[in-house]
Amino acid sequence: MKHLLCCWLFVLSAFAQEQRPVFDKKFLTLSAFTISATMADSYTTSQIGVNYNAWLTWRSTPSDPTFHGSGCISETNEPWLYGAHPSAARAYGVGVGKIAVAEVSAALLKRSHRFHRLWSVPLLVIGVDSSVGAIHNARRC
Repeated sequence: MKHLLCCWLFVLSAFAQEQRPVFDKKFLTLSAFTISATMADSYTTSQIGVNYNAWLTWRSTPSDPTFHGSGCISETNEPWLYGAHPSAARAYGVGVGKIAVAEVSAALLKRSHRFHRLWSVPLLVIGVDSSVGAIHNARRC
């Protein structure tokens, strides 16, 4: 995955020929949407790990017969990315990585001569994916 990302960024930088203004209102608005959606997804994903730890604690104490926490104790949406029981550090680390890839890709595309019309695609894809994940986690947990 890292090699694919490095190749993608190298190809984009090869096409970045003329200087275009990168940071305008549209870019900053889409960046704010992407960052807020990804942080919401990271927060709701990190709550899965908190619920799992509470469940483990309840399971180890036989005095209370019912579990009073949330039944959401494992990641089902993207377990290959976050792991089955994600910690807060892993959830936020993945979120920051997604934001960095989207921001750098969008900036390079915006500066590109050939692909400057596609600059919003990485921000929209990551933002919509993260907002769907946050809504899914919020409704399920």
